[in-house]
Parts: sequence; structure tokens; C-alpha cells
Amino acid sequence: MGVITKEPRSATLKVTENATLLSLSKIRFDALIRQDIDMNFKIYKNLLESLSQKVRDNNAQIIQSALDSDHELAVFNV
Repeated sequence: MGVITKEPRSATLKVTENATLLSLSKIRFDALIRQDIDMNFKIYKNLLESLSQKVRDNNAQIIQSALDSDHELAVFNV
């Protein structure tokens, strides 16, 4: 995500078998997604789906934590 947000990376990966890694600069990444609209759509769609799932998971954890601790909880459906 750092290539999109210009922020430092937020994860470290370790491979369990031989792997080929790809490294792209922000400039090269931006050029590639400008040139290939289908790739652009797929990348951002997958990113949105992943982040949406993280929000849902975090919301579920917050609700469960509040229920477990008997704190008052307001839930809004938007």
C-alpha cells in the first residue's frame, strides 16, 4: 500500500519457499496503472474489498469487546 499512499510499508512478509519478488517505484507503478485500465481497476477493487473487510472485522471486534465488558454500545446502521 505504500506505493499508493506514499507512507512507509506497514507489513513484513516472509516466504516459506523460493519466490520471485517484484519491486516497483511509485513513478513506475503510477505509469503502469495509467497505461492499463483493467489492471488499475483490479488493483483498486481488490484494495477496496480488503480494506472493507478489515473495517467489518474491526467493527465486529469493537462490538464484541463492548458486549463482553458490559459497556453501553450505540450501533448505527447507515
